[in-house]
Amino acid sequence: MKTQRFEKYFSMIVGLLLAIVMVACSPTQPEGAAQNETTEPTEVIEPTEPAVDTIENQLVGTMWELISIDGTAVDGSLTLDFSADTVHGSDGCNSFSGGYTIQNGALVFAQDGFIRTEMACLEDGVMEMAQQYLDALVTASAFTLDNDSLTLETDTGALVYAKANSAELIDTLWQLAGLNNGTGGIVHMGIDENITMLIDGTQISGSAGCNGYGGSITIDGNQLTIGELVSTLMLCADDDVNEREGEFLAALRTVTSYEIIRETLSLYAEDGTLVANFIEANETASEPTTLYVGAELVDCVGEGPRQCMLVKQDPNAEYEFFYDDIAGFEWEAGYEYELLVNISEVENPPADASSLRYELVEVVNKTAVEMSETPEITNINWSLVNTIVGGDAVVPAPDFANPNFTIDGTMVSGNSGCNRFNGTVTIDGNNITFGALATTRMACDAERMTLETTMLDIFANAATFTTDGKTLELQNADGLPIATFAAAEEKTLYVGAETVDCVGVAPQQCLLVKEDPNADYTFFYDSIAGFEWEAGYEYELLVSVTEVMEPLQDASSLQYKLVQIVNKTEVAMSENSLTDTVWQWVRFQDGADLNNIEVDNPASYTIQFMADGTYAIQADCNSGSGGYSVDGSSIVIQPGPMTLAACGAESLDSTFLSRLGDVVTFVFDDEGNLVLNLKVDAGNMIFVAVQ
Repeated sequence: MKTQRFEKYFSMIVGLLLAIVMVACSPTQPEGAAQNETTEPTEVIEPTEPAVDTIENQLVGTMWELISIDGTAVDGSLTLDFSADTVHGSDGCNSFSGGYTIQNGALVFAQDGFIRTEMACLEDGVMEMAQQYLDALVTASAFTLDNDSLTLETDTGALVYAKANSAELIDTLWQLAGLNNGTGGIVHMGIDENITMLIDGTQISGSAGCNGYGGSITIDGNQLTIGELVSTLMLCADDDVNEREGEFLAALRTVTSYEIIRETLSLYAEDGTLVANFIEANETASEPTTLYVGAELVDCVGEGPRQCMLVKQDPNAEYEFFYDDIAGFEWEAGYEYELLVNISEVENPPADASSLRYELVEVVNKTAVEMSETPEITNINWSLVNTIVGGDAVVPAPDFANPNFTIDGTMVSGNSGCNRFNGTVTIDGNNITFGALATTRMACDAERMTLETTMLDIFANAATFTTDGKTLELQNADGLPIATFAAAEEKTLYVGAETVDCVGVAPQQCLLVKEDPNADYTFFYDSIAGFEWEAGYEYELLVSVTEVMEPLQDASSLQYKLVQIVNKTEVAMSENSLTDTVWQWVRFQDGADLNNIEVDNPASYTIQFMADGTYAIQADCNSGSGGYSVDGSSIVIQPGPMTLAACGAESLDSTFLSRLGDVVTFVFDDEGNLVLNLKVDAGNMIFVAVQ
């Protein structure tokens, strides 16, 4: 810029010297002119060729507000902004731009007129004034320019301008006022305080409405180029906000120039199209504030439970919860930050929103820190795995006992093997201290009472702990392990009134169990420690389920322990008979609950088991027979001769026959329906008896 200014002044000096030389070398004076007589300067400039460059250079980079037309004052919303060969402006309603030249002291605008936005302004007289202004501009002839005013001579009369005192592009917080969304013109939505722009030298940043954005920017005169923009990737709940955000970021990528008139910033594309209007949020951006941000998030409660950053302004102070967001800042766990942010007030914020807006200016420092290795142990049901005596793991708990505890904040509660207990607990890092525990006074057998004494001693002697989130080890004050617990999930199980033959590692009797009281029973191959099943009763149980860390190859990876028998109901045992009944197929329940089938015409799919070991079958339009064998609840249905008619595309005949070939066991449900169980828990075929 200094080189350009030097060239301008050099051109001016050369022009003046040439003028002096021409006068000095003139052989004659005009007739009647006195030697020392001077002529009165005219107000209209009619410069020689060098002076044309001088005037032209004085216009470049100047911005003007119209103050009067032919002596009549106007409100100043009509403007001109000159670049090297283009003029931008506002006609009071729309923005316009076009080319111009200076010819023989006259300011001549391009003959093909101005490119103009097409917004309709509803205020009385605004559209008429806008058209009169543009009509006057294209007839401009001579002009007069001094430091603070510009006068254009037009067919309508003199247009007198005052130099505009405009906001600075850099270090001003701009808020969006109008956006060209690609549909043909600027959409004025009112000032949107959530869409902002801040330019700091070679960097641009701000909020796109929901996400923060940032990137590089190059400025040369009134030309600017915005580099590749990056933004955060938060999905906003409001679809309109998401859409406008995308339109805004897309529009910024097309910007090549700008103009500022008073507190309004206009951005233009290469073809002169107005891309966006901004309004100055405040006179200058406030002095950035330093914030220090912690390396981890913490649980907090604002309008609801959430995760908060830890923030402080004094590096020597304690961190405090930070309930707001910082536009343009992407937090990463494991790093402490020193940030420069702009803090501005939000006018009329919603009742549940902050009155302050935080916007990232610069990440001054980002330092990796060693994260705490203390996983969360609260709000987990910890079930006893073993006690550790003399370095050896001992499992003192009999099958019917389930010692466990849960920590909720500063309180602990659980079962010590016989009685329930509760009390206080203090956790500081990996240090843990259980306060005095209050217990119920139930008397149990000797084994349970011994276990209870052991458990209470463990709580009294616990000083530290280690955990991987699945197991918890308590240590004494010497750092020696004293007990191991496993994270347990409590769930409700419903147990049927009879057992069935099943095959796990070997043939066995399985309980029938379900978690949803409205679902069908399924085989349960495990056992429930502490639960004694009795035929003829249905149970509702509360059990704890823990993961076995190193299960045997042929054993379950889950361990079930009885917590409580919620309900025990005697039921009449089924007297249903498999034989001499016609069974209609009504439903197939897939083992994965993905491909269930509801049969629309059950009467077309039937099977009848005869006492002599044969069966008769109807599979839609086909029929047949075969043999079967029963051993307890196990059943084998052997294929037999069938007709082979084509029953149509919607028929389930082939599905019906193939499923029957996979049946391995049967059971009657609570409603007396026949349930044929497929191998490898692939699903169940449910039949109802024909009345």
